[in-house]
Amino acid sequence: MKSFLSSFAVAALLFTACNTATETKPVETTEAAVPATPVFNLDSVKGAIAASNELYGQSFSSGDSAMFIDRYTSDAMLMAPNMPAMSGTAGIAGFYKAALTQMGVKGISLTTTNVYGEGDYATEEGSYELFAAGGKAIDKGKFLVVWKKTDAGWKMYRDCFNSDNPPPPAGK
Repeated sequence: MKSFLSSFAVAALLFTACNTATETKPVETTEAAVPATPVFNLDSVKGAIAASNELYGQSFSSGDSAMFIDRYTSDAMLMAPNMPAMSGTAGIAGFYKAALTQMGVKGISLTTTNVYGEGDYATEEGSYELFAAGGKAIDKGKFLVVWKKTDAGWKMYRDCFNSDNPPPPAGK
């Protein structure tokens, strides 16, 4: 009798196991809404920088300090040779005034040689030439600018440049 009950139990177990179908439901996946990341378009950034550089140059020939200051973010830093770094709108305005009145800058030519970056920042490399009244060349050198994307477009965030000319003699 034990062998019969054991055989019956095994058969019942096999029968139950074979006939039990597990219902599979498709798994529902919902991805959290991820805001679309704006694509960094290098050609667009280069165009914005070129347009800003054009206005930058015009600001010297027209004496328009507001046009000059507007090229920079409100928290920008300008690092010119032979002087401390100037920060913010007041510092940038002070530099512009000194360039016009002390150096006599009336024009600038900017040549961009490279632009690269991603996200909200781009870096521009290039060279410059400064001119006094009458188109007389007074300085030339190179620059490196970090641009920052703002609600108002691409603005200069860090501006560093230095002259190719030898430093002035000591004591002058």
